[in-house]
Amino acid sequence: MKINWPNIKFTLYIAIILAILQFSQGRLVPKAYDLKVWIENNIETVISYLKFFVLMIWVLGISYPFWKKAFRTNVWVRTAVLVAVPMIFYSYNLRMRILPVYNLAKGFGDRIGKVYVNDDTIGYKHAPNTTGYRLLGDKYITVTHDDEGNRIPVGYKHTNKRPLTIFLGCSVSYGDACWAQDAFSHLVAHDLNGDYINAAGSGYGVSQMLVNAKKFVPKYKPNYLVVQYTEWLPDRSMKTYQTFFGGKFPIPFISDEGLEMPVFSPRGLKTPFLEFHKTPVSTVDFLKFFGRIAPNFIYQDINSIWVFFGQLVGLVPKPTTNQKWAENYAYAELNRICKENGTKMIVWTTGTGFWLDPKLPADTIYSLKIPIAYADSALYKKGNAWTKEKYAQLYDHWFLPKGAKDSIIVDGHPNPYCHRIIADEILKTIKTSDSLDLVRK
Repeated sequence: MKINWPNIKFTLYIAIILAILQFSQGRLVPKAYDLKVWIENNIETVISYLKFFVLMIWVLGISYPFWKKAFRTNVWVRTAVLVAVPMIFYSYNLRMRILPVYNLAKGFGDRIGKVYVNDDTIGYKHAPNTTGYRLLGDKYITVTHDDEGNRIPVGYKHTNKRPLTIFLGCSVSYGDACWAQDAFSHLVAHDLNGDYINAAGSGYGVSQMLVNAKKFVPKYKPNYLVVQYTEWLPDRSMKTYQTFFGGKFPIPFISDEGLEMPVFSPRGLKTPFLEFHKTPVSTVDFLKFFGRIAPNFIYQDINSIWVFFGQLVGLVPKPTTNQKWAENYAYAELNRICKENGTKMIVWTTGTGFWLDPKLPADTIYSLKIPIAYADSALYKKGNAWTKEKYAQLYDHWFLPKGAKDSIIVDGHPNPYCHRIIADEILKTIKTSDSLDLVRK
């Protein structure tokens, strides 16, 4: 019987395709879902790119007869066209990413201020001795920082009085949407009759918390290090980049080996907001703004390409994909730093204020017997807030727009009442822990 080689080859191709689909199904389905969600959330941007792409094809199509001969016969013309098309599309991509930053400068350029700066070890931080503004409803909150970039109330002067407490965490610990004197960090220090350092930052994860712990704990040897525990903190430290003001820059992250520094020197936060705030909106004005900040975007894009290939071949470390490992490593390291410097570590838990359910802290926190302030449980019990609606009613920021009948939630960060309860739980945990230490002695 004659062997039908074409059919065998065709069957082999089909078998290979089926095998690829079978073994990649587990990865393709979540990726396809993520792509669907991304498209739904960015549908206007997707359509803008499609319109530009169609227009570019139209221009190339109607002009092709004029340069067809040169394109076919001259290698330099072909090269120029093949380079120009992606460069034009990339320029449009830059325009789409820079336009929101330009609009931000026009709307709030006088209020943003030069608060954030890039840093080679932590990615970004608050610039020393800076003042910024945070819009909440129809009013602005004044935000000030000390000579190391840590948040303080307006006019606050450090006393260096003991007990000294350092606070680490994200925007919740930073006190976002609150005046600094209403944040739990200030309340805890005031009730302890000592000084404090609020080294938290909006958008920070456990990797930035570790960097700041290594910087401030050995330097000041505080009595207490109060550390936030929330599920999203390790998640933020399992990626190479932070997205900010339309661009992206590298941040410290946690790999399977431990804490890693940013993969290249971050840039992008020296944006001339104030300079362009009052200039008339025009194409020329935008092009000037574009020329000022486009080099930072290009710098980020070029370096991120090199990092991508470096991670692909193993020359550049990748973020871990194991959240448990990231969690346990980070809190164990924080505890080690505290032990080496005679500092007591206190963990406080949150997870109910935004969109996540309460979650028990990392195993390491229990195994190392680190004192825990269960602030989330206290917030539930205090106001009988056993539903998301009741919780939001008590602890979110509400605002009554002008002319409206009903208030609306203007921000989901903890309000002053919520901060007071968190502070009380931390103080209670410190007192209980100190009393147990005396009994053991």
